[in-house]
Amino acid sequence: MMQLSRFILVAFSIFLSLNHSYSQKIDIHDFNNQYLEYLIKTGIDSLRQIEDLKPLHHDSILYLAAKDHASYMLGTNVLAHEQRDIPERETPH
Repeated sequence: MMQLSRFILVAFSIFLSLNHSYSQKIDIHDFNNQYLEYLIKTGIDSLRQIEDLKPLHHDSILYLAAKDHASYMLGTNVLAHEQRDIPERETPH
């Protein structure tokens, strides 16, 4: 599952980098998560601009909740929107 997730992320970031000129290349053996996050946000913001929407803004609580949930899904090998077995994580706060 982790291999598939990594492949999807790399494929998506390569797609984004083909549409933009970025100086940094993606090395799957030395994965740069911050760069991938930047590519994804830039891609999403460019799509939002086309639709006359405001760009995404950084929300540290949601960022930490998303990282926690991604770790949960990797650890349990379950794709879900919730962590039903951990009631205190019902909301991002």
